[in-house]
Amino acid sequence: MKHILSQQDHIITEYNKLNRALCINQKENISLVGGGGKSSLMIALAQELKEMGKKIITTTTTKVWHDEAKRGDCVLLMEDSSKWSAELSNAIKRYNHIFLGDTLTKEGKVKGVDKNIINELYTMPEIDLLIVEADGAKGRPLKANDIHEPQIPSSSTMVIAVMGADAMGKKLNDATVLRKEQFSLITGVKQEMIIDPSAIISLIIHPSGLFKGAPDDSKKVVFLNRLDMISDRYYLDDFIGKFINSLNTREYGLIAGSIKTGHYIKYKLPIG
Repeated sequence: MKHILSQQDHIITEYNKLNRALCINQKENISLVGGGGKSSLMIALAQELKEMGKKIITTTTTKVWHDEAKRGDCVLLMEDSSKWSAELSNAIKRYNHIFLGDTLTKEGKVKGVDKNIINELYTMPEIDLLIVEADGAKGRPLKANDIHEPQIPSSSTMVIAVMGADAMGKKLNDATVLRKEQFSLITGVKQEMIIDPSAIISLIIHPSGLFKGAPDDSKKVVFLNRLDMISDRYYLDDFIGKFINSLNTREYGLIAGSIKTGHYIKYKLPIG
């Protein structure tokens, strides 16, 4: 951990562990939304906490590839069985990291579980941490929400909006944003226009934006991933300056870094 001073005279801190950057020191129910590396963040955070001896459940309210689910110690599928709760209790005794899903689809994806089940899981004393992929982005660095998205459990104590920093300064198109029409409605950026820092901030703070449906009392963190893919920091530094100094973003924390390299910079703590 290293303290440095930002250009805006804010004390920021560098970390090589996600759990420290996120200040995870108690039981949490974490929901991941947005794009740009949610699955990678889920896996990396679960691995760190597993190495600390914690008991972790990862799951989704959408769908994830089976290969991603298998990154845990055990994949447990409910498959409409009334015995899944007892099977989970037995699995927790044997494994530290369990991925819980509903069923396996023909396309090789694990269908997620209902939000009410996740709320129930959070009450289990033997579970230290829940990490829920509550959104899908089809590999895009940014996404906007459809009417039914995201699917955030009401028991979530922390909501992390993941974005790919490599999308800043790029043009709005199918490669950079999932649901670009909704993105345009929220940000005012039209097809093939540049995605600038103001557009990203609009996506964060808009009522239909990234944190739509997040519990009022949850900690809200913006996680800018893929800093290792940035060669020109102009748009990134502009965004960080605007974010830190804007009254509209006071309730949100900000972490920027790279899950790939394991380097994280915390610029701001969330309120909550």
